[in-house]
Amino acid sequence: MSISEFFIRWGHGLWPIVKALLWLALGILVFVVIYFINVFTRKHWGMCGKKIRWKLHGRKLILTGSGNMFDYDYSYINIAIHAKPAGWYPARAVIEKAIVSDGVNSIGDSAFAYLRRMETVVIPKSVTSIGEGAFYGCKSLTDIYYGGTKEDWQQVYIGKENKVFSNVTVHIKESST
Repeated sequence: MSISEFFIRWGHGLWPIVKALLWLALGILVFVVIYFINVFTRKHWGMCGKKIRWKLHGRKLILTGSGNMFDYDYSYINIAIHAKPAGWYPARAVIEKAIVSDGVNSIGDSAFAYLRRMETVVIPKSVTSIGEGAFYGCKSLTDIYYGGTKEDWQQVYIGKENKVFSNVTVHIKESST
């Protein structure tokens, strides 16, 4: 039995339903395609400190400027009550690399928390403080490239809840002495 015979036999009552389902499927497909285009190709940007801007290019997060980053809090209670997550948080599932530019002095509390696909972070010598839980939940993080010497790295304050540092290779410039 052909499709036309089926509709002739069973009447035209099914055709509007089939037509509506086809339009619905097409609508869902268009939405999914647009969503993934936005996530993977759209450039996102914003502020993450008084003088620090962030931008997202594909899978790379870049922070530029000077001064201290804002602190963030991702506990479920605090998000519901008052905390505002970092602007890049909605793209957390695609970020694989973060580059912090020279001039940034601190990485805020929970700044990169739950960036589960992030593998690499570049931290300049200008960073002297890494906040509590800054890298909490970064299960894929394997390498940190630090722009200073070993002595400089030993002076960087690293807040609690950054256990990821015990499983990460920190690449440091050779000492100048």
